[in-house]
Amino acid sequence: MLILLLLSSITYDQTQEVDLIELNCFYDNEAQLVFKQMIYYRWSHVDNRYHVIDWRLLKNRDMIPIKQGRYYETIWMDGDQLRRIRAKYFRRSWTHEDPEIMERERMPKDRRRGLIKMLKPKPDETDQ
Repeated sequence: MLILLLLSSITYDQTQEVDLIELNCFYDNEAQLVFKQMIYYRWSHVDNRYHVIDWRLLKNRDMIPIKQGRYYETIWMDGDQLRRIRAKYFRRSWTHEDPEIMERERMPKDRRRGLIKMLKPKPDETDQ
C-alpha cells in the first residue's frame, strides 16, 4: 500500500497508453529460457488485429504491469527517465518463436509507431 501511495505522487516524464501489453518468454528448442520481453501493441481496426508498436527486453520486475483500476500499468526507468505505460489488456505468452520478429514480416520495424520518444529535460539556465 505504501508503494502505491508513493507511486501515485510521482510525476512521470512520459506516459503512454497502448491497447495490449504482452510479457513474452522465449524458449529455444531444448526448452531453455532465452529471454523475456515486453511487447506493446495497438489495435488496428483496418486489419482487425493487434500490431506491435515496440518492445523492450525485460530487465527488472518493475516492467511487468500490475492491475490499477481498469488498466494494467507498468512503470520503470528507461535510461535516465521514468516511463509509465498503461493498457486495458495484458497477457503472458511462452513461445518457441519470437512474436516481435514474426511481426516484422507484416510490418517492418522502421514503419512501427514506437513508444513515445523520451523528451530530454531542458538545462536549467541558473546552472550556466
